[in-house]
Amino acid sequence: MAHSASQPNSTSERAAQRLSVLGVGAERIAKVYAEALFRVARDAQQLETVAEDLHFLTDQLVQMDPQIRDYFANATISHREKSTAIEQAFRGRLADITVDFLQVLNSHVRLEILVCVEAAFRELVDEHLRRVRVRLRSAIPLTDDARGRLIDFLTNRLQLQPVLEETVDPDLLGGFVLRVADWLYDGSVAYQLESLRKQLLERSSHEIQSRGDRFSSANGN
Repeated sequence: MAHSASQPNSTSERAAQRLSVLGVGAERIAKVYAEALFRVARDAQQLETVAEDLHFLTDQLVQMDPQIRDYFANATISHREKSTAIEQAFRGRLADITVDFLQVLNSHVRLEILVCVEAAFRELVDEHLRRVRVRLRSAIPLTDDARGRLIDFLTNRLQLQPVLEETVDPDLLGGFVLRVADWLYDGSVAYQLESLRKQLLERSSHEIQSRGDRFSSANGN
């Protein structure tokens, strides 16, 4: 099933930005918490549910609402007060596993790494379910038909289930840019124009050099 990204940057990109602020140690700590949560959610057969909960918490709350983000990171607010707020806000709305996990982060003063934990948890779930994140930037939104054909192509090519994260970027002029892990395919008009410009410059430089060589040879004779 394909999911479209509603923001210019994907969750993983925002997590990377957040890690650059928190430091390398945050990534290691987040992975430890994510692995523990993964085991609990897997045993309870709630991987997708917990993943959706974390996505909601990070994308819709922490990232979108500065007040909630600041509240989670505020060291002057007691653990007890935050614990009560978590229970009132999320118990019954999110899976018990998710709420209990938030309480664990709160008790260990780790709520500020929630975005990083979400990214690490999502990677574990994707690997477990043989999914791969595909980031697509296109000049205009894809039609349902084009999206379906692209997903079918990627599924056959990668032998994995692609999860499409779409972003519309008018600066591309036309076409699209597709990233799968470290593999990048740029089929945009902007890229093609830039490539053509470089080719023309290289060809012009070659012609100038050739004429210069011929001139030198003629002078020498």
